Amino acid sequence: MVTRRLGELRGWTWRHEAGVTVHRSLERLSSFDALGFVTVMSVRTSGVRQPSIWPSVVSNDAPMLRDWLLTLGFTEDLMIAGERKDSIHHCQLDWPDGGRVLLSSTDERHSPCRPGVSSFHVVTTDPDAVMRRALLIHATVVQPMMDHTDYPSRDFTVEDPDGNHWTFATFAG
Repeated sequence: MVTRRLGELRGWTWRHEAGVTVHRSLERLSSFDALGFVTVMSVRTSGVRQPSIWPSVVSNDAPMLRDWLLTLGFTEDLMIAGERKDSIHHCQLDWPDGGRVLLSSTDERHSPCRPGVSSFHVVTTDPDAVMRRALLIHATVVQPMMDHTDYPSRDFTVEDPDGNHWTFATFAG
């Protein structure tokens, strides 16, 4: 824990140096006094900026879903273990072609999200390689690999162990 003076108090604060993010340090406001000094808790991330939408996924078995996503090609940026054994409080998984998914165990934080009810479109330059990795872990194929004629995409869809659908496609809009 460190104490800092912050001009504007708004939940989460990003640290910048000389107007450029040198490293990212997520700081959660813990307490502040009448003079505007705040006590913050810092958590360091990889520093890779992911400017796109970050969907949040909850799972009854988040460590298993984390491993499943890592096998498909996601990389772990941040992992905060949950309070109970084999749970995840917060995990950030990055896709190599851009984008990030947030993952947590169902009972770790209050959320209206439920496991198995989401669908994701993940842009990739090589859906065939992702499909090979999906088949190695016996992922349920919902839509086999196909080349679309009405728009330029090669893609497939698999179902994760919670029931969410993940489409891996060359189509980026």
